[in-house]
Amino acid sequence: MDSESKDACSIVSEYPIETDKGMSHNETPRAIQDYQDSEFSFSMKSIRRDDRYYFSLIIFQVENCLFRVPRNAFEDQSPIFRDMFAVPTFGREGDNDENPIRLEGIKQSAFRNLLEVLYPLKHSGEHGKKPLGFLSSTAMRVDEWSQEQWTAVLDLAHMWQFETVRNMAITKLQLFGIDEVQKVEMAHKYEIKEWYAPSYLALAKRAQPLTVVEAARVRYDVAIKIAQVREKRLQRKLQLDELDTIFPKGAKKVKKGKKLTDIPDFHWQPMAGTEDDLQMSEDVRRVLDC
Repeated sequence: MDSESKDACSIVSEYPIETDKGMSHNETPRAIQDYQDSEFSFSMKSIRRDDRYYFSLIIFQVENCLFRVPRNAFEDQSPIFRDMFAVPTFGREGDNDENPIRLEGIKQSAFRNLLEVLYPLKHSGEHGKKPLGFLSSTAMRVDEWSQEQWTAVLDLAHMWQFETVRNMAITKLQLFGIDEVQKVEMAHKYEIKEWYAPSYLALAKRAQPLTVVEAARVRYDVAIKIAQVREKRLQRKLQLDELDTIFPKGAKKVKKGKKLTDIPDFHWQPMAGTEDDLQMSEDVRRVLDC
């Protein structure tokens, strides 16, 4: 110890601070402690929490796995969780490992995929398991996801009303060659209304009618609507074939009222593909409105 430190120690020992009865000389006097506490309380009143970067953490249990994540995404993006957190009786659930929020009936792989969309992490290491920090987008990892992974994310996002995540999952799923029967199933289950008309039209234009198994999958009421569109198309084709028989190719005159009108090389042809599609689209719109 240098001379200055020795001098300081001697001064303190020469003039000890008077303490409360029973307090050792190494303890902080009560008056000083009370003063420090009041000063700390006063200073804390002038400190505020940042609106964007002050996160509360929440702990979920999914199957036998605990997840500890910022609470803000669940509270900001899902009205289901926001309402749950607002319930006064919710208490301290999710604050520690002994009392997590238990999500029954959810697979941890699906929940982990949802978290990767909500909290995209930059990874390193041999298997990409070590997180380095948050990314501004999910492009680094989720672009390699399978249809099953995006379907799992859509399932949770739809159930918990994560609207932004739901729309993202739908956009990603459109990149996969999903069978039309499965698309109708998914459109009904997840209320993807923009998939109804295109899927109905594709099934109505298909060469083979729906099988009994497929009809059960898309719902029998939908199968009937698709059959109605197919029947209308068939009726139009039969009418055109009948006209083609009455006015065969090469006919030069067609009776129109009381006059005969010259029509060079008159021949009734089935509607062009685009015209047929327009008519069928209109039929689909009608059956959807029923």
